[in-house]
Amino acid sequence: MNLEEIIERIKLGDEMHLEERARLLMEIGGYGVGGIELGIISPGGKIENPEEYKKAALKGVIGELWHDSCICYINHRFRACVILLACLVEAVLSLEIVKKREVTARNLTLGGLISYCQKNKMVPRNVIKAAKEVNDLRKIAVHLKIEREEPEKVFEHSDLDEIVPLKTFRKPPVTIHKNGSISGDDVLVTFGIGGSGIVYKFKKAAMNAYKVVKVVLRSLYGLRFNQ
Repeated sequence: MNLEEIIERIKLGDEMHLEERARLLMEIGGYGVGGIELGIISPGGKIENPEEYKKAALKGVIGELWHDSCICYINHRFRACVILLACLVEAVLSLEIVKKREVTARNLTLGGLISYCQKNKMVPRNVIKAAKEVNDLRKIAVHLKIEREEPEKVFEHSDLDEIVPLKTFRKPPVTIHKNGSISGDDVLVTFGIGGSGIVYKFKKAAMNAYKVVKVVLRSLYGLRFNQ
C-alpha cells in the first residue's frame, strides 16, 4: 500500500470506531484534567541536586503513564492499559520512597516496593491494598496466566472480559450482514440468545485497575477525577 491508501484506510477505521472510542473515553472521565489528563501532583521547585531530578522525573512519568493508559483504554488495548497502570503505581511508590530518602529500597520493582512500603508504614493502608490489587492484575496480564493456566477461557469469556451488546451503539464498529458475514476490523464478536455483542478482552480488569489507581492518587496527592 502507498501512503495515500494507508491514509484512507486509517480514516475509514477512525470513522468506524468513532462512537466506540467516544464511549470508552466517557468511561474514564472524558477530556481534560480529571479524565485523560492527570492533575498536578505537587508544585515543582527548583532542581538543584540529583534527588530533586529524580523526584521531578518520577512526577513527570506518573502523568505520562496515566495519559498513555487512557489512550490504550480508548483504543481497547486493555491488557496494555493494566500494565501501564501498574508502572504508574511503581512510579508512585518509588516517588514516596525518594521523598523520604530511603536509599535501601530504590532498586525494588513493584512487588518489592509494596512489601517495603507496607513493612515500614510509608503509605496509608488503603494505598497498599490498592497497589496489591493492581499488581495482581499486572501478573495476570504480563505472565499470561489465563492463556497458560485456563486456556479454555480465551475462547470463551473470563471474569476479566466484558461483552457490550451491539444494540448499545447507534453506529456499531462492526456490521453483521444477513448472510452472516462480518464487516469491520479489530473487533471480536460473539453471538448469543440475547443477540450479538462485542467482546472486550481484559476490559473489566482495566477498569478495576483504574478504580484502585485512583484510590492511590486521591489518597497521596488529593487528585480529583471525573468518574
